[in-house]
Amino acid sequence: IRLAAILVLGRFVLLTLVGVIAQSERWNLPSGALLETILSSCQIEHTQRSGVDGEHLICPTRIADHRFPATLRDAVVASEDARFFSHGALDLRSTIRATWHFLNGKREGGSTITQQLAGSLLLRNEYSLRRKLLEAVLAVRIFSLLTPQEILARYLNAVPHARNMSGFDEPARHYFGVGVEDLNLAETAILVGMLPEPNARDPL
Repeated sequence: IRLAAILVLGRFVLLTLVGVIAQSERWNLPSGALLETILSSCQIEHTQRSGVDGEHLICPTRIADHRFPATLRDAVVASEDARFFSHGALDLRSTIRATWHFLNGKREGGSTITQQLAGSLLLRNEYSLRRKLLEAVLAVRIFSLLTPQEILARYLNAVPHARNMSGFDEPARHYFGVGVEDLNLAETAILVGMLPEPNARDPL
């Protein structure tokens, strides 16, 4: 009973802290109309591979929600954030677990799909406690602007994939020669299975 009470108190403190920070203007993070514009606009990501500079276009609203197959949406949620439609912007259970592992020198993902969307569009690619906190703040702000379905659609358009590709349409065309709406079950499984380490799991 004592452990359960501590966990409940920890969740309450964490949620309150993130909520207060999310409302603060001192963090130099986009909010309101600016954040909504960023979440709906194409962005240019600068890349460098083998000493060659390149540019990559990320468009979070390029493909509408209804064009993503239900099997793809279900597989991504099951793989990346099983409680996505029930926990809100943050999954406090996973956040506390991931924080505990971080403090003990272990690396474990605890980010929701909303946090991953925030991180891939708005933050540098680094692993630190500060980035996780900023990710959580942005996730709370994003969740206040968009529905879960809109968040998932933007994630499916913008999630980092292998070979500097983003989303699922580009990898679908690269690996299988079809648009995302024409992926079959096996092709969907391969692309979703790559997400934790896209380049390390490149089937080619």
